[in-house]
Amino acid sequence: MAACGSFHSGAVSEEGVLWTWGAGGEAQLGHNSREHALVPTRISPATTPKHDRVVIFAAGYRHSAATTEDGTVLTWGERVLLGHGDEEPRQLPAVLGQEMFAGSPVAMVACGQAYTIAVTASSKLPHNRGGASPQQVSAGGRVWTWGARVGLENLGVEGGAEYTQQLVPVLMDPQLFDWVQVVMVAAGDEHAVALTEEGKVFTWGNGSDGRLGHNDQECKVVPAVLCNKLFDNSAVAMVAAGGSHTVAVTTCGALFTMGDGYWGQLGLGDRQNRLEPTRVGNEPLFLGASVLMVAAGLRHTLAVTAQGEVWSWGNGDGGRLGLNDNADRQVPTLVSALAFSGAKVATVAAGTLHSAAVTESGALYTRGRGCYYNGEMPTGLGHGNMEHKHLPTLVVLRWQSEVRIGRCRRLPQQHALAFAMVTHQRLGEQSPVAALLVELVQRVLELSRAWPEGRITQSDGVLRLLGGGLMM
Repeated sequence: MAACGSFHSGAVSEEGVLWTWGAGGEAQLGHNSREHALVPTRISPATTPKHDRVVIFAAGYRHSAATTEDGTVLTWGERVLLGHGDEEPRQLPAVLGQEMFAGSPVAMVACGQAYTIAVTASSKLPHNRGGASPQQVSAGGRVWTWGARVGLENLGVEGGAEYTQQLVPVLMDPQLFDWVQVVMVAAGDEHAVALTEEGKVFTWGNGSDGRLGHNDQECKVVPAVLCNKLFDNSAVAMVAAGGSHTVAVTTCGALFTMGDGYWGQLGLGDRQNRLEPTRVGNEPLFLGASVLMVAAGLRHTLAVTAQGEVWSWGNGDGGRLGLNDNADRQVPTLVSALAFSGAKVATVAAGTLHSAAVTESGALYTRGRGCYYNGEMPTGLGHGNMEHKHLPTLVVLRWQSEVRIGRCRRLPQQHALAFAMVTHQRLGEQSPVAALLVELVQRVLELSRAWPEGRITQSDGVLRLLGGGLMM
């Protein structure tokens, strides 16, 4: 998998090795320095827990986070965003032990502009509603937050709208999510999104421009649910949060956007804001293919379809859309497969000024601005210079042999649901899509191995379960 922060990027190889590059002024690269890196640089195994491989990498504005196979969280970069109980920066990945999360392994982590949010691994225990206390329910599928505030409010933690910095992970009351386990979180600049195992979406934080989807621009101190009627009565399969907009994909492959539309990043053919989830076109818009996964940047959006095609829209400055120009696009526009040497794309990532894509064969491509506007700081393209790239350009990673990014490999069964970036294990007894997802998980368990090139798309539904990506 690959992830793009504001001005840096990272990728995890199929062996679980983490590489980072781009701006390093706040130590967000984890290289034990504050130097920039123009090419991908391997983070030393000595900085991660012994015998554990990295599964997920998340990049924020001035900090980074990662999870390992055993559910350990690593954070590094700027001060209060790291969750270690102090305001000291970390130049190397530092461990947040599971004791910080009530003894539960963490399934995924996401970085906002000035905060971090994590979800513990879901359990198969029955749902517990009806007023049970947080201590009486499973610690799995729970949301934890730390760092600075989201927008004008705290991180969904009760206590009012005062400016409060959370120096250690704080559990969000499970009651805020109707006692249903959360399986995915997404972090925007100043707002956050959570997806439950029932396919329901909760949003909170800064509500300006309608990014929370509640038909207003009010800030939400605690999570508020978006009813499935807003998504054509479909369950949601994945979510993404950009600078000031939000994107959701339903289980039937439909795409919905909400929030700031000034740059065309909503894909609705205009520059208007939307205060509620609005469907982006229909199936013919994507040549009849369903959408598998999405990524939201500061001012642009990317999508991958079941055909392995990439579509992009929004602000095109510096070539971040991969369409060989600087023009904005107000509707999804197909990125030529020739830009990826004809390969199908498995997953995409979007940052502030740049974008990334990983193909089925594990090749990594980036495009966009190569440096910040003053020309002094790289953005995370990884090509050894700070030149802009208007088309997807292959990033070369080598360590003893060629490195492949974002590909599946065999997992212990107990870890099989911790599939990198999205973790769509909605398998609870009460889930309306449980039977389908159980079948998909069984199929993944049967097929989880180093994939021969082009093989994964032959397994219907596996890509969706993986969030559109070949993980780890």
